[in-house]
Amino acid sequence: MKNNFANAITGLRASLTPFIFAYIVSSRSYLGLALYLVALYSDVVDGRVARKIGASSPEGAFYDVCADFLLVFSGVLGCVASGLLDLWVLGVIVLSFLQFIHGFGVRVVYDPFGRMFGVLSLLIVPLVLLLPSMSVLLVEYSVLFLGGCSFLARRLYLIYREDALEIDTFPKR
Repeated sequence: MKNNFANAITGLRASLTPFIFAYIVSSRSYLGLALYLVALYSDVVDGRVARKIGASSPEGAFYDVCADFLLVFSGVLGCVASGLLDLWVLGVIVLSFLQFIHGFGVRVVYDPFGRMFGVLSLLIVPLVLLLPSMSVLLVEYSVLFLGGCSFLARRLYLIYREDALEIDTFPKR
């Protein structure tokens, strides 16, 4: 029962994603941005709530990551459909998420590039919608650089660390 409240906040974030996409591709991208920022704030709140009420769980953390991906995917897809970003940016984000899912259940690898890539992914939509002329190239090059570095760091770690395949639980949110 405790975990339901934190999961409800995460579910709210996931349920906003079609509206975020629709508003970004319409002439009302400011509403898409506003909903995106609300959803982004819910990402901060759900983890704090889960920890505060003692409802943290590996399942909740996985649900949170999936909701984050849906948020980023819908926002970036809206920016791609609006012609603000190139399609390959979305491809790098999807590949990064698939790599993360592939490693689910394997001991979590601390990857500073992956953490920076995750933060950048969450900030792409506000940056592009608020400062389109200044941020697009910076965002695209950053996605390419951090996504590539994260991919290589995780692959090298899994190749060269014999104990990397030990099963651990997913970190709690």
